[in-house]
Amino acid sequence: MAPAQLNGNVSYTAYFEGYFYQDPENWNYNLVTENRGLYTSGESDTWVTIDSLVPYSQYRVTVRAANTKGSILSNEMVANMPQGSPDGVAPPTLTSPSSTSIRATWRPVGRANTDTQPVFQLQFRETTTGALVQDLFAQPTTATTYLKTTLTPYTRYEFRLVASNTVGSTQTEWVSLFTRQDKPGAIDPPMTTNVKSRSIDVTWEHPLQRNGIITQYRIYQNDQFRQSVPGNVTQIVATGLIPYTDYVYKVEACTVAGCTMSPESQSVRTLIAAPEGVPAPTLISETPTSVLISWGPPTFPNGDLTGYTIERRLRNTSAITLVALIGTANPRRYVDQAAVLTPYTEYEYRILASTVVGTGYGPWAVVTTRSSRPSPLNPPVVDILGPTSVRVNWKAPTNPNGILEYYIIKFPIPRIELRNTSILSLEVDDLLPYTEYTVTVTACTDGGCSESQPRVIRTEATYPAGQQPPVALPISQTLISVTWQAPPNPNGPNIRYELARLKLRQPLDDQAIGFNVWNSIYTGSNTNFDDRGLTVFTTYVYRVTVYNDFGPMISDNSEEVTTSGGVPQAPANLTAVPVSHVQVGLSWSTPDEVTLQGFVDRYEVIISSPALNTTKTYDSDTQQTVIDSLSPNTRYQFLLRLYINGGASIDSRPVYATTLDGAPEGLPPPQLYVVSDTALRVTWTAPAKPNGQITGYYIYINGQRVDPAMTTAGSYVLQNLQPYTIYDIKIQVCTVFDCLMSDTTQGTTAEAIAQDVLPPTLDVIDSYSIGINWTAPSRPNGIIVRYEIMRKAMLPCDLIQQPMTTAVPSSEKCSYIECGILEGVCGSQCFSGPKTCCGGVLHDNRLGYECCGTDYIPGRQSADDVCCAGKFYPRQDHFQCCGGRYVEVRPDQICCPDPTEDRVDVGFGDQCCGSIPYDSSGAQLCCTGTLYDKYGKQCCGRQLIESDVTCCGGSEEGIAYTTNVQNTCCGTEYVPTATTACCVDEEGKAKSHTYDSATEKTNSNEKCCGTERISSGLSCCNNVGFNPISQVCADRSSMESGCGSSTVCQSTQSLSAFCDSCQFNSSTSICGSVSGPLAPTTPTSPPTLQPTTCEDGPHRIYSGLGLSYTDAGLYPYITYEYSVVVVNRAGSQASDYASATTMQAKPEQVAPPTYKIVPSQLDTIYLSWKEPGKPNGAITAYILLRSGVEIYRGLGMQYMDNNNIKPYQTYTYLMRACSLAGCTNSEPVTVATLQAAPEQVLPPTVTVLNSSAIHLAWTPPGKPNGIITSYQIWQEGAGNIHTVSSGELEHTVKGLLPYTEYEFYLKVCTQEACTSSSTVAARTAEAAPQDAISGQFDDDDYASSHPVSVTKEQTVFTDTHL
Repeated sequence: MAPAQLNGNVSYTAYFEGYFYQDPENWNYNLVTENRGLYTSGESDTWVTIDSLVPYSQYRVTVRAANTKGSILSNEMVANMPQGSPDGVAPPTLTSPSSTSIRATWRPVGRANTDTQPVFQLQFRETTTGALVQDLFAQPTTATTYLKTTLTPYTRYEFRLVASNTVGSTQTEWVSLFTRQDKPGAIDPPMTTNVKSRSIDVTWEHPLQRNGIITQYRIYQNDQFRQSVPGNVTQIVATGLIPYTDYVYKVEACTVAGCTMSPESQSVRTLIAAPEGVPAPTLISETPTSVLISWGPPTFPNGDLTGYTIERRLRNTSAITLVALIGTANPRRYVDQAAVLTPYTEYEYRILASTVVGTGYGPWAVVTTRSSRPSPLNPPVVDILGPTSVRVNWKAPTNPNGILEYYIIKFPIPRIELRNTSILSLEVDDLLPYTEYTVTVTACTDGGCSESQPRVIRTEATYPAGQQPPVALPISQTLISVTWQAPPNPNGPNIRYELARLKLRQPLDDQAIGFNVWNSIYTGSNTNFDDRGLTVFTTYVYRVTVYNDFGPMISDNSEEVTTSGGVPQAPANLTAVPVSHVQVGLSWSTPDEVTLQGFVDRYEVIISSPALNTTKTYDSDTQQTVIDSLSPNTRYQFLLRLYINGGASIDSRPVYATTLDGAPEGLPPPQLYVVSDTALRVTWTAPAKPNGQITGYYIYINGQRVDPAMTTAGSYVLQNLQPYTIYDIKIQVCTVFDCLMSDTTQGTTAEAIAQDVLPPTLDVIDSYSIGINWTAPSRPNGIIVRYEIMRKAMLPCDLIQQPMTTAVPSSEKCSYIECGILEGVCGSQCFSGPKTCCGGVLHDNRLGYECCGTDYIPGRQSADDVCCAGKFYPRQDHFQCCGGRYVEVRPDQICCPDPTEDRVDVGFGDQCCGSIPYDSSGAQLCCTGTLYDKYGKQCCGRQLIESDVTCCGGSEEGIAYTTNVQNTCCGTEYVPTATTACCVDEEGKAKSHTYDSATEKTNSNEKCCGTERISSGLSCCNNVGFNPISQVCADRSSMESGCGSSTVCQSTQSLSAFCDSCQFNSSTSICGSVSGPLAPTTPTSPPTLQPTTCEDGPHRIYSGLGLSYTDAGLYPYITYEYSVVVVNRAGSQASDYASATTMQAKPEQVAPPTYKIVPSQLDTIYLSWKEPGKPNGAITAYILLRSGVEIYRGLGMQYMDNNNIKPYQTYTYLMRACSLAGCTNSEPVTVATLQAAPEQVLPPTVTVLNSSAIHLAWTPPGKPNGIITSYQIWQEGAGNIHTVSSGELEHTVKGLLPYTEYEFYLKVCTQEACTSSSTVAARTAEAAPQDAISGQFDDDDYASSHPVSVTKEQTVFTDTHL
């Protein structure tokens, strides 16, 4: 209200003190407390609306009245704002993660404006006209994100957010976003029109679903990219095409997201044109007058060719000659042999190719016909210039038929070649005098040569030349034979000789004369002469003079020649002196030539001893020598024999010398024998010649001396050597004077198990594989045959696959039985006391009884009685027990029991075929109990087959194979011998083991252990290998071995390793065996709790010579241990284990959550879950989703969901288990809540029909919370007056009193409970008074014309207005 006195023009301002939003225009809905003037006006006493207030808050309100002189303030009033719908609801933020989805995210509301948190509904609509608005959540949710999928690419969609609370809702403006572009949809193939020989028009249509902005079209021609055009172009003209060629086109439409290729267009062929690209022909001149022409097809025939034309012309001329017309069906080659072709001439050829449209011309190709030999030459003209020279003149050939390359002048020897063909005259020297020559001239081209007719000449004569000196040979003391050769160049006719002699020395005659005078001793044509009558020991020279008709020539002198000497008169003087233990020095002096009657020709030294007789020869200049290679401490005789020319000799007197003492001789190298991996035995023999007293033998090993303290030959063991190491060993023998070293013998110690084996290096690759690397051991101690990688791990027991054991010992053979040490074994039972065991059956002892098989019967009447079928029979010759009968079986006979009838057959033979005796070496063959003709047949696997095939496995279980000499049988298998090892156990069971190659088998260093293979360095324990150094086999008993499960114990348990146990107590028990398996006994101990993890392995996962291996197929997040096993021929050695853990992987086997609904809590669902069957790592979080919305995240294993759970609703839950490697979803599980009492039950609508009837109508409850079973109409004071099924929604109540007020309410029931509405009242219509006089009227007519309706009105207040 206005002040009582305005006192001027007054304005009013309303001030509100309380909460205000800090900056709502920028979505800042933080609250600030301020006093704001929100309304100013000059009016008073009016109601105004104040906006911008915060719901669910309190304001202190005052009004200030002011004029120009001052102001007054009203009293303060408090205004409490009601709860309101949420404020600060921002539009969702839209992103398009893919072309078919949009993700909407939104922030929490600025203010809830109620005591409860708001829920959200995301609404969606397309931008087309009349599009419906869709709620994307089945019901409002607290989620803040939603992914809308199955959208159309590059399409604009609108979203808005509706935030609701218990008071109302607030919705945002619509926001829109285009989905991402995708590659276009299907595009039709392009169309081709206006086809010409070199161009085609190509058109196409835009794709129906562009899914974005078409940025370009890419056109492909015959699957090759041709060009691209902008996205608004739909036609091109393809030019530059090849005529008469098939073309197909494809169009690729592209957006920024990708491209889509159309199908191919229909194939279209361009029109025919003249050929193009006609190649030049290939020309070969095979002869001087022919040309081979070959050519290829045109590069672009541009249609079907009709033929080829060949044209020719001379080089550098224009006249063209048609050579030939060639059809296309003929080979593309032609030989031009026209008569006009001449040798060594240049021609040009070209090819013309034709179609029905035109002709294509190829380029000219040049060929030169081959050269031919020149035309015949005239004989040369020869001028004789002297005895050794002539001049040859000639003319060039008239027709060279090619390029003259050279001339040849032949005599025929010499043969002179001239490369300068311009020379036509030549002077030839160095010919032989007086020699006839046949001279020709030859002219040559590359096509051949032509030779002229010969010209015969003779050179002039001259002096003989080249006469060699004569050769003189002394024959005796008075004869010298002289020979000479004819001169090589007589140089003239009439050759004859003259021999002359010159005396040089005659030592034995001081009075001799005629020295240095040439005496002619022969003239004639012979070339030898015997010069007789000469003097003893006289020296001469000779010469020859040769004559022809032109003149003489004298040869050089011959070598000096001396006639033989006489008889020596005195010997040489010899001296011998010992030099060493193997050498003696000799020296001698010789008489003069007169005393010797000649000169010394040679010396011979004759050496003699008890063990040696030899002769050594020396030349005449030697006066001393050293005789070596003698024996020490030995007396030798030496004799010098002197020979003079002529052969006479004289011996010196013998001299003697004894060699000095020396080192031994003849020591052979030692012999070596391998003792072990650390020892070698060295043996040696005495030297062939000790040459003195042996003082000791010494062994040198790799240069190190070892003293065995032995003076006689023998052997010695070298210890502490390295395994598998090569040693150089020598023996040294010594005397007091010197030592002798033998040659080296190399020896190698035996292989030993490898040492210093390091664990492998492990590299974790991913969740399922580990890389393994290792190094060779520093001490391999042998040749490494292979490396083996062993793996073990602790795995969940259900992950371990139990492999089929191939080496399990057969329990069918026998079984162990353990009894007390005072007990005996009978069959499969232990016994003690006075009992008798008969064939495994136990009987009480009886006097005079004894065993017969398994029976215990009265004893034999005679000591030699025979037991047969539980009875004793007197022994008879040629009788035996057969089929339960004691029958006669003569020699060469056999008894055969009948398997089906109680009888036996006795007949000749050595085997039974069923019940029939037969001779296996005869002509019959038994197969499946039936006899057959044996010729060319055999029984294999119960079938009769040819004898030339191989049967593996015998007549019962055998399999037939085609014979192969490189294969062998292994059980029923026929395997390659070179690459297969066949292992057979004691029971005859066989198993084959295959190698990749024969070399691998040879180097594998493996042997058989039963049916399995083990390393050669191991011992066998019933199919299992063990190290005998550190282990012992317990699979044995006092009766039989190999009946157990191949138990191997440590060597420290050797005393208790017995009866397939490592803890057998032999002081209290004995171990026997029984044939076949023992029946299992029922366990009496309670079952034990099975472990969750079991040890897997060790398994051999690799075998080879590599140094790395990748172990794949592992389980994630499991710790695996690896060991390297080094195998050589001595055995195997394993390293320590190295461990590594595979990487984590996404969990597997995630089970859906289990749920429980408590009937008393209809708004709550209890959920629980288990760890994934395969966590594959450390679980970092469990995420529980309801209807795709996350409602829980953590490491707990249960959750109580009471978030807006409604009765009789269906909810879908999904468990997501996460590790560092990722998350895995379970299968969804659907949960249905129980029924509950209905909610939002409205009272019935009441219509008064008349004074005695009221019509009731109702609607179903807003929340049925189940299946409605009944509607009940209750009347106050009367109770339930009507019950109807769920299908009826109205009822008329009759028989009421007039003008009486009645109250009704509706009760709605489900199977669980009922809910009543509020009460509604109605009054029946008036009726005429009873027992009074009054006007009457029809109450029915009144009621129908004035209906009464009772309703409950609600007042609506806004949350932001006062």
